[in-house]
Amino acid sequence: MIKQLKPAAALLAGLLFLAGCGRTATDAEENSDEIIEPNLLYGIPADNYRLEQQIIDRGETLGQILNRYGVSAAQIDQLDKASKDVFPLRNIRAGRSYTAFIHEDSLNAPHLDYLVYEQSISQYVVFGLADDSISVTKGEKEYEIRRQKKTATIDSSLWEAIVGAGMRPPRRRNGGHLSIDDQFLQHPERR
Repeated sequence: MIKQLKPAAALLAGLLFLAGCGRTATDAEENSDEIIEPNLLYGIPADNYRLEQQIIDRGETLGQILNRYGVSAAQIDQLDKASKDVFPLRNIRAGRSYTAFIHEDSLNAPHLDYLVYEQSISQYVVFGLADDSISVTKGEKEYEIRRQKKTATIDSSLWEAIVGAGMRPPRRRNGGHLSIDDQFLQHPERR
């Protein structure tokens, strides 16, 4: 049995050797000339960080969030002063999301370098804490508005008409009001 395996192993080794002989150093150089685009998120190279995305809870302050990531009270105070004219820290709102950019040094100690607060669907604020410097900048994301028009007949309930027509169900807005975005409903008698 072992005698039968030796020729097969020798044949496999020979094929692998021949397959590798056809490649040259210039082939490897051509492949290394490709430019790899960095993965930018809010203008920050995201591949260099561990990202944590969260939603701000009711009553939560930016100081509390930053403190959870090990930012000192003195740094939070500096950030508050630096952000006063750009985006005051007290203007954060519950229900909005934020992204923490966490860098781990050679000792695997996590450091918060950036915290990005999404002010709206298109606007965000970058709070920079990297390299012992404080910065606050605003930015805008690209977005696209798509409008749809759908109709439905309300036979029994508004909810059933919406779901039956394949539309998104309404969602609650501030103050508990319902909102039906980009959808059009007609009552049967008003057509």
